[in-house]
Amino acid sequence: GKSMVTGSPDSMAFLWDMQGNVIGHFKGHGDRIYSVAFSPDGKSILTGSRDKTARLWDLNAHMLQEFKEHNGAIYSVAFSRDGKSILTGSADSIARLWDLKGNLLREFKGHMGAISGVAFSKTGDTILTGSDDMTARLWKIEGHLIRKFTGHKGAINSVAYSPDGQKVLTGSFDRTARLWSIEGGLLQEFKGHNSFINSVAFSSDGNTILTGSYDNTARLWKVVMPLKEFLASEEWGEPLSKEQKEKFGIKNEP
Repeated sequence: GKSMVTGSPDSMAFLWDMQGNVIGHFKGHGDRIYSVAFSPDGKSILTGSRDKTARLWDLNAHMLQEFKEHNGAIYSVAFSRDGKSILTGSADSIARLWDLKGNLLREFKGHMGAISGVAFSKTGDTILTGSDDMTARLWKIEGHLIRKFTGHKGAINSVAYSPDGQKVLTGSFDRTARLWSIEGGLLQEFKGHNSFINSVAFSSDGNTILTGSYDNTARLWKVVMPLKEFLASEEWGEPLSKEQKEKFGIKNEP
């Protein structure tokens, strides 16, 4: 992209060009901004704030819509892939689905702690939420829970779908990121950060992940393929590394 947006403790969001120049100020929230997102077409910006509201803006910093129903700070916001709806996650333990006119379409209830991460699937038929209750949850867009992802030993701060929609990535206060199958099985754990992980993302091909941490580092990690995919790939003829042997449970050379 040619620009980026950031949220600030001073209740403002800023639009920047890639040379580091501020090209837009978004002012109107009554408290600090925790989360920001660009619309898929790049023509609008969504902000979530401790003032319990989310706001939709055009790139000229004109507020288009305010979203008011939450009873706690809004920690995470996301646009659907078609740009026609938004998702908010809040300290009130509820995720809410809205249309762009500010109409509340659905509530996702069940978490026992603040929701700090939300994401839409590529197809828009499911959503992901991550919570201080140490679980991530997969929901049908109609509102019912499909499954929980359990195992983290700290709050889940960020969630993401893989590009193919078959995997889920979570980043946690326990300093680890975890990769899961969409069916709920743990595929891989990423350890090494010295403080909690507050952001996770997949590369466009799904083979690499990026984690951002309060230890002031961002780290790139390689996604290890499942055994059946590994053996079917062009890499099958290469010697297995120690890590791959451990991953696949291979103790001796054939």
